Amino acid sequence: MQKKRTLALLLALILLGSSFVSCSDATTDETAPDTQAAANPSAAETEETEFSILSTLPEYTFNGDTVSMLSRVDSWWQYISINAEEISGETINDAIYNRNLAFMEAYDVNLSIIDYDGSATNLIRQAVSAGDSTYDVAVPNLNEGAAMVNEDIILNLYDISTLDLSNPAWDQNASDYYSIAGKLYYGVSDISLGKNEAAWIYMFNKRLLDEYNLEDPYTLVREDRWTFDKTLEFMAAASNDTNGNGEPDEGDRFGLATHDVNYYALLVSAGQPMAGKNYEEDVPFMNASNESFVNVYDKITEYFTDEKQTVMEYEGETFMAGNALLCGQVIACVRLFREMEDDFGIVPTPKFDEAQEQYYTYVIPYDVYACVVPVSVLDPERSGIIMQAMAIYSMEYLTPAYYDITITGKGLRDEDSAEMLDLILSSTVYDLARMYDWGAFASGIPSLIHGKRDFTSNYKRKAKAIEGALQKTIETYNNNTN
Repeated sequence: MQKKRTLALLLALILLGSSFVSCSDATTDETAPDTQAAANPSAAETEETEFSILSTLPEYTFNGDTVSMLSRVDSWWQYISINAEEISGETINDAIYNRNLAFMEAYDVNLSIIDYDGSATNLIRQAVSAGDSTYDVAVPNLNEGAAMVNEDIILNLYDISTLDLSNPAWDQNASDYYSIAGKLYYGVSDISLGKNEAAWIYMFNKRLLDEYNLEDPYTLVREDRWTFDKTLEFMAAASNDTNGNGEPDEGDRFGLATHDVNYYALLVSAGQPMAGKNYEEDVPFMNASNESFVNVYDKITEYFTDEKQTVMEYEGETFMAGNALLCGQVIACVRLFREMEDDFGIVPTPKFDEAQEQYYTYVIPYDVYACVVPVSVLDPERSGIIMQAMAIYSMEYLTPAYYDITITGKGLRDEDSAEMLDLILSSTVYDLARMYDWGAFASGIPSLIHGKRDFTSNYKRKAKAIEGALQKTIETYNNNTN
């Protein structure tokens, strides 16, 4: 897991424009000051702001041709679709429309977006089987992408020379983690906003924070003190049998409202995803058997399952009603909770302890939508141009719209939360074990934790199946011809 700051810094440039002054403008070599910047204070600022992501667009023209992209429609809670048929006045819709229009005008191309609601794998499988080149690019979720890799029906993106996946418009964390055996089949970017929507966060009720006279969560984060122990301290302070019946139920006050995904998020935020990555050999390995992982699992099992402090049903309703201090959920809920009467803020999922180097943000893999290229395309290089240009235009049009207007402007209610959002989105982690579910083990983690079952003995029983399935995934990557 490597901390990536490039996207966050570029986003700051986009949002703040010419008013941005970097700390890097300060003199770092006392014997050789920057006399030009000293003589002209705006010179350094101009240097910082003149970069535009649009300057990295590839040169190409489609000469009026039509290209097609396969895109899933939005779900009830999540922005997914890359399609917008007209300007509507809705921020994200209009940003998508303007993004697509900019792409079409700049490249003299007609963009046909084919919506689907169901299985992208079936559609791509049928197209490949029939030799149908309809889809130049498809945007399935990562679990479906994994199924397509297993069937060898999508192309290795590293073989497409018109793609520059080192460009900051692409999620570098995802590219680094999802590459296996020198091959990468998924391009994660803001072409679809699913990856942002599915990032895990903690929200806190500001009224209850003041009522219980608790420390400022923003300060705790900045001082690297937002940890498991501090979170548990908050939860204990806020939990109360309000109705006095001796049972944790509706009407009581809870420290944390969340659901099962919180367990995966806590493992990741503690620096212990179930799957690690050997970057030198470019292969995954199971991290779940090491002592540090087990220690984190044991702490989650012992403390984050207390029903008097944590409510695992109707978490949204409980938090919105002001009956929970904290809520563990995805970023999309910031928008969904904007009618909440109490003010709330957001922070990253807590670290395990203060010694941990950084915060990590879990992203739900089956809710991340990434670009893939079917093997049936006639010209993969043309598909690469489409992906590259659309990713760059997305960073120019869609990222600021999502970040600055939909989230900061409508959902979050203070500048500190905007700072936290930047930290959250720059520290994303994608857990391959959750995506591939080797040996059907990762999917069973919530039931193990709920049942307070010993991790080591349960893992040992399935270790052979897990390792066999993991090695099969590596072999699939090695043996795929595409």
